[in-house]
Amino acid sequence: MNNMGDNSVQISTDQINDAEQTFDTIVTELQQHKDQLSSAENQYNKILSINDNLKKQSKIINAKYNEVLEQLEAERRAKTDIYMQYQEEKLQIVTREKDLAIHEADFYRLQAERNLSPNATTKSAHGKVPKIPEFQGATVGFPRWISWVSDLFDNYPQLTDFNKRIMVVDSLKGEARSWYDAEPDTSTTSWIALKDALLKQYGGTNSISNALNTISSMKLTIRSDFNTFIQRIRPAIQLVAKEDSTLAIAIIRQQIDTDIRRYLPEVQNESFASFEQRLRLQFPELQTKPLT
Repeated sequence: MNNMGDNSVQISTDQINDAEQTFDTIVTELQQHKDQLSSAENQYNKILSINDNLKKQSKIINAKYNEVLEQLEAERRAKTDIYMQYQEEKLQIVTREKDLAIHEADFYRLQAERNLSPNATTKSAHGKVPKIPEFQGATVGFPRWISWVSDLFDNYPQLTDFNKRIMVVDSLKGEARSWYDAEPDTSTTSWIALKDALLKQYGGTNSISNALNTISSMKLTIRSDFNTFIQRIRPAIQLVAKEDSTLAIAIIRQQIDTDIRRYLPEVQNESFASFEQRLRLQFPELQTKPLT
């Protein structure tokens, strides 16, 4: 028993105090770490809350942006439609005024010729009938040509309906003759029917209507064949917009799908040819863009 008492460890009071101080220090540091961790968690939760709020605000802003964008597109489309309608009506008025001016000029010319030649009426009734000028199918010269033909027939009443049709058909060349050969028989049974068919095909206002129908039927999407689209829509747009590149670009943009159009920013004072070239160069790349 005494030997066991001699081998016991003796711990001094200072050692105990040092151990207690070390333990207290460790406890204090542990509490500090806990406080720091709690503070970090609070900051993280605060940042997470702010991030959620920012995401919600971003969704609201994006929704408002898309709404405004749709409104702008609708307004632009409406303005384009109004302008196209205005251009069509303006063209109709100009065509009518031009036809009226031609008829008036021919009327005064014929009146002057009759006044200068008292026997003009007799000669026109019995003289040789002039040959009708050739018509190749150009819409620009059609009003004057059809007016000349109508006046010719009025001044030669001895011509039969068959004679009139033969003379007119003989004057049709190139594209105009190809059109006549493809016309149904109902359009050629009389001079009146043939004249109505000619007016419908080359009279101007109908051509504009056909052009507008062609434009509205065309749509360029990422799956479209670009060459087919541009070859069909370009002549129709040129007929409607004439030399107005701003109108021409506005028209074609309306027929381009939104997924493509949003990658084509508007360029101030850009010509239609430049826009078409820009679209042609970018279209293959635009086909690879993701859909919205």
